[in-house]
Amino acid sequence: ALRDFPHKDPADRMIVATRDILRDDATVRRAVQRQVRVLVVDEFQDVDPAQRDIALSLAGVTAADPAPSRIVLVGDPKQSIYRFRRADVSLWNDIQQRFAGEGIGTYHELSDNFRSRKGILALVDVVVGTRIATPVADDGMRRAFEVAYAPLAASGDGAKGDRCVELL
Repeated sequence: ALRDFPHKDPADRMIVATRDILRDDATVRRAVQRQVRVLVVDEFQDVDPAQRDIALSLAGVTAADPAPSRIVLVGDPKQSIYRFRRADVSLWNDIQQRFAGEGIGTYHELSDNFRSRKGILALVDVVVGTRIATPVADDGMRRAFEVAYAPLAASGDGAKGDRCVELL
């Protein structure tokens, strides 16, 4: 119930109340599913557990609903920055593994970058990519909060040109 939720923020309380009613009341959940044919969640790397539960509930992942909403999750786990709002990048990793393991979804990695030039991306690959690609633990196993590194390819009109990075 809302009074049991420890946060005072009204938005947080509404999110939790929404999660609870969708989870606990199949009639309400199915009524919302009939209204939402496709649910697109952008910046999924920044959702908290309650927001994740709302999306999965509507998508019929958490209950056997006859006509769930379709779901599209978009995000970049390397950009997860809202831990102070209970966002947890391990949720992204868990969903990716769960969808693949249970055959309930398909993961598509987008590797074209339309904002950066080739030289900048090459620098990021060398400086940042090698650090992210290396697991933090000595045993070489990636932890739930770690994300895999995937290099990007410069695309679009401004992609060409290597003289955009100067190391001093």
